[in-house]
Amino acid sequence: MKFKYFLFTVIFSLISTSCAMKTSNVLENNFTWEKQQRALQKIKTFQANGYLLLLSNRTKIFSRFYFEKHTPTCFSITLINFIGQTQLKTIFCKNICKILDNTGKIYVNKQPEITFSAITGLTIPLDCLNKWIVGLPEKIHRYTLKNAHIHTLQHLYKKKLLKIIYLYYNNKNVPFLPNIIKMKQGNNSIVLHINNWILE
Repeated sequence: MKFKYFLFTVIFSLISTSCAMKTSNVLENNFTWEKQQRALQKIKTFQANGYLLLLSNRTKIFSRFYFEKHTPTCFSITLINFIGQTQLKTIFCKNICKILDNTGKIYVNKQPEITFSAITGLTIPLDCLNKWIVGLPEKIHRYTLKNAHIHTLQHLYKKKLLKIIYLYYNNKNVPFLPNIIKMKQGNNSIVLHINNWILE
């Protein structure tokens, strides 16, 4: 089991590194951060899917994932195994969290941030996650830019510092959307390798 997890980690790292080394598209050189920001702000809902690597003090997960933004304050994350079976679906809304496990049981609580932290090890403001996924910071965040998009972001929340690195973007379409995102807080981290985006 340890060897299998180690192999997944190595493969995921190689994929992330190779993608991060790719050169920029010509379109990127004729685009500005202001235009990128305005284009991202127009996105109402979206879907993203790919692979997720979760490393925390509590658990280690390598899984396919499906992320869907339903409203500005409501999104869902579904973890899917490699034969297409749903292992866990979690719906986070402003004041409520619903969890559907692989047996079909539904659990409901009114502490979505605590639930997210219990699953991932990351303590973050969930109302910002929808924006962070597409690469859109708030004014209160410290961030750096690379070409026409955000490169790094830092946010101190409940005395815990979250660092986000956008390792690679798909620069073929406007707005540019991230393909590889790493979120790190202390010893806990999540890497998202996004293969497909659907915008509405």
